[in-house]
Formats: sequence, C-alpha cells, structure tokens
Amino acid sequence: MIPLPLLESLGSEQKDALIRELYALVCRQAARIVELEAEVQALQGQVQALRAQLAKDSRTSSKPPSSDGLKKRPRPQSERGPSGRCPGGQKGHRGQTLEQTDRPDRIIYHRPECCLSCGQSLVGAPVINECRRQVFDLPPQALEVTEHRVQVVCCRHCQRCNAGAFPPGVERPVQYGERLKALAVYLKDYQLLPYERQRELFEDIFGHRLSVASLLKAEQACAAELTEPLAAIHQQLVDAPVVGFDETGVRVEGKLQWWHTARTEQLTAYQVHAKRGAEALDEIGILPSYRGVAVHDGLSSYFGYQGCAHALCNAHHLRELRFIQEQYGQAWAGELRVCLRLAHRLKQGRGPPLTDTLKARIEQWYDQILAAGEAELPADPPCPPGHRGRRRQHPTRNRHPRLCRYKAETLRFLYDEQVPFDNNGAERDLRMIKTQQKVSGTFRRWNGAQRFARIRSYISTARKQGQRVLEVLRSVFIGRLWMPGTELVAE
Repeated sequence: MIPLPLLESLGSEQKDALIRELYALVCRQAARIVELEAEVQALQGQVQALRAQLAKDSRTSSKPPSSDGLKKRPRPQSERGPSGRCPGGQKGHRGQTLEQTDRPDRIIYHRPECCLSCGQSLVGAPVINECRRQVFDLPPQALEVTEHRVQVVCCRHCQRCNAGAFPPGVERPVQYGERLKALAVYLKDYQLLPYERQRELFEDIFGHRLSVASLLKAEQACAAELTEPLAAIHQQLVDAPVVGFDETGVRVEGKLQWWHTARTEQLTAYQVHAKRGAEALDEIGILPSYRGVAVHDGLSSYFGYQGCAHALCNAHHLRELRFIQEQYGQAWAGELRVCLRLAHRLKQGRGPPLTDTLKARIEQWYDQILAAGEAELPADPPCPPGHRGRRRQHPTRNRHPRLCRYKAETLRFLYDEQVPFDNNGAERDLRMIKTQQKVSGTFRRWNGAQRFARIRSYISTARKQGQRVLEVLRSVFIGRLWMPGTELVAE
C-alpha cells in the first residue's frame, strides 16, 4: 500500500500513470483468477472421472466379478432381488437319488459258511432270503486294441486270389479310433483341458500317453468336418424370431481380436474377427439378412442394420443406473431402476396380469422419470487448457439421452413375449471363451482360435438341444454327423 503523504506529493500525471498501472495489475490478477478457477474445475472433473473409474465394479458396469479383486463384497447384490423362496429344491421338484437297478452288470453272492449259533457247516443248506446292496463304480480303464486282418482266399474254380477289404475309417497300419478322438476333442474344446493335462489324464486313466500331435490332429479333423452343421446353424439363426448378439475381446497371437456370438436358446454361433464393428458383422453374415429382433447392448454398429428390429439389454441399464445413482447422487437413476425391475417382475408373471393398460402406465412412468431427470443432470465438465476435439460430456448426460432416444428398444420386452428382458444369455455363452483365455492366456495361433470357434459352436448347440456332447463328437469321426434340429441316432 502506498503511504497517503506520498500520494499527496504526486502530481496529476503521476497519479494517472499510477492508477493505470494499478488497473492493469488488477486486470491481470482477475484474468489469472479466472484461469486458475477453470483449471481447478477441470482438475476436479478429472478427479471425479478417476474416482468414478475406480468405483466401477461388477455391480455397476459390465466388468466381470473376477475383476473386483479383494474388494469384492461378501454378499453380491443381484439385480434380480430376493425371490422369497427357501434354498434347495422347491415344491414339486423331482429330486435325483441313486436308486438300485434291476439289471446289474455282475452279482457277487456272500453266503455264510457256518451257523453262528451251533457252528455247523451250512454247505448245501437252502437259501430262504436275500438282501441286496449295489455299488456303482467305474470299471478298470484300458485302451482296447482291435486288429483288422484282411484275408486272401484263392478261388477253387478259377484259382484267382481274392482279398478282403478293410472297413471304412481303417486306413493306416496303426491309428486311434473314433471314441478316443472324440474324447480328446471333448476334453480340449468342451472341458477346456490343455494338451499337456490331457496327456496326463490319458496316462493316469488308460495307461497310455498320447502325443500332442495326435491330439492336435483329432481337433483339426473335427473342425474340418463341421462345414455343413455350421451352415445349418447359421441359416437357423437367420430364420429365428429373436437372436442375441454380443462380442468380447480376446488375445490371438498376442493381439487384441474380437469374439462374436449370435445365439438363441437352441443355437450358438461363434466367430473370431480382427474387428468389432460393422466390418466384422457383415463378414459373419447373420445381421445383414436378419429380419427378426436383435437383442444387444447398444453398440452403435448394431443399429446400422435397419432390416431388423432392435431390443436393448436392460441388465446393462440396471448396472449403469446403479453407478449413476451411487456415484453422482442422481435420484432419477434410482427411480428408473425401480421402474425397469418392476416391469421385469410383471413380465415374469410375478404380480397382476400385464395388460395393455398396465403397459401404458409403465411407459408413462418411464417418460416422467426421464423428463424429471433432465433438470437434475449436472453440467458438462469444463475443457482443460489446450484441449482439442470434441468436448467431453458428463457420464449422466451420455446415458440419459440414450434412454430417451431408444425407449422403444428398451421397453420392447413388454410388448413382445419372445424378447427377453436382458441379453445375459449371450454373455453366458461368451463366458467359456473368457475361461479358455484364462486357462491358456491367449490363443497362440489364428487357426487355433478359428478351430475352437467352430467346434465350440457345434458343441454349444448340441448341448442346448439336449444331446450328449461326447456322442455328438463321435458322430463327426464316424462320418454320420449330427445335424442341428435332429435327434442323434445311437448305435
């Protein structure tokens, strides 16, 4: 502060110069304050975004439960809510109990040798009663070697030598049979057992250690024979009224690739591709000609196919709304979760009949919640200094417009009985792919990933249709392939 006597001693010109200098200093300080406030707001936005990223877990996002680590809650909160039923089998449930069979494989008689009272021999004494007990166990396992001998017979009439013929499939001096090959593919592509552990299993159980080359050849031969069944699965998916679509990232040859699935309750088709979006979906070839209802998680590439109707996965919506409610305190998100869960319960028949009037009320409630939430949305975070490109929106402003825009797709499950509430079926079908990646870490070769996709599509479809996987795989090696939609004829 300038002393008052000094100010009084200054002339008018000096005072004007001093005032201009002070004014310029105040302007610079005000500009700096505004700049610092903007920087603080930007940093606060970044801190909030980082906190939100750390707060995401399997309850509030699509992250798997295994990613929760040690912070995993002891009692995961399911979106389904309590069912009100006691644990275990419900009333009317048919239990599974080990029961005696009328045709045992062998019978061992245990006859007393002498009388417990007088000690006399019981040899030749009549049997007046029997008590039965049965033990179900595995027989000793060993490989069975079948030798085929082609005999040469000379005709007694013309003296010509005639040779017999080996049966189909017997092509080499030494080879493995169809049951062993089917079991090898079953263990590798269904039970996800690595090659080395397969070799250990065969040695421990059968006393025979196979080579990795033999296991690999069995898998290659199986995948090569599946062209016709996979084409049938593809066509049946195109003709299905409702199909779920999903994708997940996998590592193939150390690079990020995408594993796509299209599925129904009876069919599964897998395809691995370098791309995630429309290029991959066009090459897979189901969506371009599909005319039913495609259920998915809202990836923009799916909406590019206008020939079909769309339905969004509400399990994703519930997790995202939980995150918005807990992390940003948005009341509308919690209320919309209640609305969607109530609609789901009514769709399941857990409440009054879902009439057209009730559907209209649910839809009206949906609109009211989003309309009220519009005023509750926070402002977008300020751009940091030097920011280029599109301005970043607040997470709540990303979700709210999408729920408004795709209301019909979100609530389609209310109006179409065949459309599910969520797309969890597709996520379940992809779960084993992630398990395989955890077992092996990566697919070492692109061809190996393609083989696994082909065989797994065939196996998953057979399993959904109630077929025994091992017998279905055996049908491939004996040349009588099981086709989707048919019954496997046992030999």
